[in-house]
Amino acid sequence: VGKTSFALNVIWNNLVAGKKIVFFSLEQPKEQIFERLLAIAGDIPLEDIKLGIAEPSVTLKKKLTDAFEYFHVDDTANVQSNYITSVARQKKFEWGDIDLIIVDYLHLMKLNEKQTVEALGDATKDLRALGKELDAPVLLLAQLKRPDGIANKNNKRPDLSDLRSSGEIEQSADQVLFLHRESYFELPGMAPDVDVTEVLVRKNRNGRQGIVVLEWIPRTTSFRDAR
Repeated sequence: VGKTSFALNVIWNNLVAGKKIVFFSLEQPKEQIFERLLAIAGDIPLEDIKLGIAEPSVTLKKKLTDAFEYFHVDDTANVQSNYITSVARQKKFEWGDIDLIIVDYLHLMKLNEKQTVEALGDATKDLRALGKELDAPVLLLAQLKRPDGIANKNNKRPDLSDLRSSGEIEQSADQVLFLHRESYFELPGMAPDVDVTEVLVRKNRNGRQGIVVLEWIPRTTSFRDAR
């Protein structure tokens, strides 16, 4: 339902605020990441960018250049947590500070020879330790049990039990957020121009749980505050 798009919107909002971000994209090449960020930043249909029929304005190019000064994308596939740690440490040394580390996503990381549940637990603990070491939040994306587990529930809003290997991930996380869009189940293969996405805060170690409602714009893969 758009976990990478959500992360990219978080990235762009932080970049324009002058934050320093390291993004590990284990699923998509960096060219696609920058195309999607361009769509978000310029409110340009992603399809037009991919077809080469849309060009950013001079003003937007300047805005992108400034924002990307402290933005590092690593699209190396099948990496272990020690690789992520090494790259993040290097960027902190170069920049003097890091404001945000994002990993897309946990289940594409290369795990050790242990059983999957234990290995996932080790990876999440390593990334939590990295965030503490570098004094930077780590946003770790993860898969849910899809489609059978959630699709067959009467209430299709995901919960902690819907995380793959949920015990290990939940235990290490300070916060657990889920994305839910009802039309995902009602209109397979169809998307309205503007849709509603709920951000479900199912765990919040230092705050309240609850729901944040956002609007989802598929043509630009953007999220915005619900009107």
